[in-house]
Amino acid sequence: MKKILAFLMAVTTCFCAFTACGNTDDSSEKDKSNKSSSEDSDKSSKKDKDDKDNNDSENEVYLAAFQKLIDAAAAEDVTATMRATLPDITMDAIENTDSMDAISDAMGSLAGYGFDNITSVEIVTVDECDADVVEKLEKLYSVYSNMFLIMDENDISYNDIMNGNIDEDKAMLIMDAATQLTQINNFDSLDVDLSVEFEEAKMVTFSYNNMEEKAVVYKVAGEDWKVDTIGIDAIGY
Repeated sequence: MKKILAFLMAVTTCFCAFTACGNTDDSSEKDKSNKSSSEDSDKSSKKDKDDKDNNDSENEVYLAAFQKLIDAAAAEDVTATMRATLPDITMDAIENTDSMDAISDAMGSLAGYGFDNITSVEIVTVDECDADVVEKLEKLYSVYSNMFLIMDENDISYNDIMNGNIDEDKAMLIMDAATQLTQINNFDSLDVDLSVEFEEAKMVTFSYNNMEEKAVVYKVAGEDWKVDTIGIDAIGY
């Protein structure tokens, strides 16, 4: 059991690395109508301005989340890069279980991904994320997270597993989640305990370097906005 779990852990850490009115003829009524029309026009203009200000403010939030990911990757900071895309609860568990070094080693250098060449980032469109995509992403992120969350809850470190310093009862607690993580490519068919749920999610089209790319920008309750990177290929949105 311990050897199987150690093998699964080695596989999963490697996988984890790669894985937005009418008129009248009456003059007094006409004056009232004109006044009302003018007031309505003013209200409409104010509403349009308020909507634009709100949209601009929201867009800045999504743009900041994307820029945070780019800057972290360009700096080759693996931890910051993963924090820009994974929920904080997941990253806290990864770090608390001393799993980050193994994931960083498996991921290797970020230098070849071209993040340092990304310039002129803008937002083209922001739409509500399709409910089906949200459901699949929550499931995907839960598969990704559950093993580390269980390890964290039970004070089990990465080295404990790799060195066999874990009893059978604790090994059994992790086994199902670790096995599911190795099967993440088929996550949609798995019976998954949801540990990650989105408070909000947007499908955002970003433009940079004369090209456009869609990404889900999501928010877990109590956390900052994140940019999905593992669901793009897994779900194909």
